[in-house]
Amino acid sequence: MNLRHTTWVFFVLGVAALALGLQTYGRTVQTTTMRQSHHTAMRQVRAMEADLSNEITEKRLAVAAAAAQEPFREVLTEFRPARGAEANRTCDIIAAAMRPAVVYLMDAGGTVLASSNRHDPDSFLGKNYAFRSYFQEALHGGNSVHLALGVTSGTRGIYYGAPVTTAGDPAPPLGVLVVKRSIDPLDEKFSKLGQLGSILLVSPQDVVFSSTVPEWRFGTLWEKSPEEREGIRESRQFGAGPWPWIGLSRSEHDHIRGADGTNYVWHEAEVRALPGWKVLYLHDMDRTRALVVSPLVRGALLSVLPGVGIIVALSLGLFLMIQRYISRDEKNVAALQASLARVRTLEGFLPICMHCKKIRKEGGDPDAQGDWEQLEEYIGVRTETQFSHGICPECMTKHYPDDD
Repeated sequence: MNLRHTTWVFFVLGVAALALGLQTYGRTVQTTTMRQSHHTAMRQVRAMEADLSNEITEKRLAVAAAAAQEPFREVLTEFRPARGAEANRTCDIIAAAMRPAVVYLMDAGGTVLASSNRHDPDSFLGKNYAFRSYFQEALHGGNSVHLALGVTSGTRGIYYGAPVTTAGDPAPPLGVLVVKRSIDPLDEKFSKLGQLGSILLVSPQDVVFSSTVPEWRFGTLWEKSPEEREGIRESRQFGAGPWPWIGLSRSEHDHIRGADGTNYVWHEAEVRALPGWKVLYLHDMDRTRALVVSPLVRGALLSVLPGVGIIVALSLGLFLMIQRYISRDEKNVAALQASLARVRTLEGFLPICMHCKKIRKEGGDPDAQGDWEQLEEYIGVRTETQFSHGICPECMTKHYPDDD
């Protein structure tokens, strides 16, 4: 392989190494960005869980304090129209303070005696909700929280129940005060944070209660057996069903595939204020690459392209300069070889006449072998030397003695 070919090989290898370096750089940026995006998603999940738990705890304490209002004790002790009206007004005041919310008072049998939505078409007044777990827990003396689909309103809500007791009386509660807060603010909060994936609030039975994907609501994360579906139905917590499977399947340890083929990374956090409930963030890897990673990689590559262009230009200039030097050296080598060829014609022994100095031809044309040739002609034909004639001082004295 000559020098020119070697130079070409090194130039091609250099360009290939540069391209490989750019590709590796792009992959590194993509991997780092995806890792940071996953960490951000996990932090968001934890922040959402903390926010939800704090809000539930705060509202639970507020409802417990509201249950101590005297109008509620009075109407539960002895129902009179005037006391009922006062209890309704108290429900209105609490509802306005905890908006958006519906506030209602239930007696010990589970029947609603007063309600802030008494004038609405879906009024709770007179309805019996003794089957609800928030009522049963509160009636046993505890503050309760319950997420469910409303039987009368058909809307989702967070139900806070607190027992109404007689001050200083250890007897069973007189009734239960309930505050139902709409889940819509939570849906809106999820929508703002779920730009790169789907956020879900899931029950212990794996029923999706809130989600940034509306069609997933009241579906199940995984396929359920008939016995499990019957248990969901008996709870009357999530309506009449059918609670369809939303099509998620596990592909790896923390990777999930959707029914439409979307690839997710699974992040979850247990809701401390709601035992068994969890907030899930299904981090959409395809959307993250399209909205975050690809623009960032393009930007990173564009930022280094000027430097790469300079390197390529310098490399190309150096390559062309080397090529010019090689071409020039090749010409010099060719000239030198030609000169050596001419010198070789004068190498060896030359038969020369001792008197006339003619040279006998050797080699070359066989017909010319043995001929004698003048020294000037012999050297002039075989080299670029040209002769000019003069006379040396000795010959001048010898041949022209009479000339001064």
